[in-house]
Amino acid sequence: MKRVFWGLAATVSLGLPTMAQAEPKLEVEPRGELLFGEDVYGREIFGGPGLGLTFGYSLDTYPILLMPELTLTGAFYPGELAASARATAGFRAGLTTIVEPSVYAHFGYGALLNDVEVGHTFTLDAGLTLDKRLGRSVTLGGSLGYQGFVGEFSAHGLTLGLHAGFWL
Repeated sequence: MKRVFWGLAATVSLGLPTMAQAEPKLEVEPRGELLFGEDVYGREIFGGPGLGLTFGYSLDTYPILLMPELTLTGAFYPGELAASARATAGFRAGLTTIVEPSVYAHFGYGALLNDVEVGHTFTLDAGLTLDKRLGRSVTLGGSLGYQGFVGEFSAHGLTLGLHAGFWL
């Protein structure tokens, strides 16, 4: 039994990075949004392309990833001549292996802009990410998540993105 335990421990440790330290991360994510709901005029929102920027600071908790984050995201909905903007804060948790799975949740301010007016809301998102570490300072990955707007208008839907992370 001891041999099995130590063999498993050695196998898992081969996939872990050799150094652990607290460090900042900047992430850029082109994404797609599919939302269902109504804007301030009662029109349905269907979604479109977007871009997300995330700044996080990984705590020194190797091999567990614990990272407070700030995010800015925006999207354009071509069928509705509308756009959304979000500024949120939240947290990411995961594992720091060669392939890095994690979960995230963010809360904050959201706005829907159309040709006439701006609607202000509370916004939240949560989801899963999977990253591949390409070197000490670069990761590439993807995310799948839920995002919601609640306030002057209400919309809920999915986001799907590909991102590059730069560990500074």
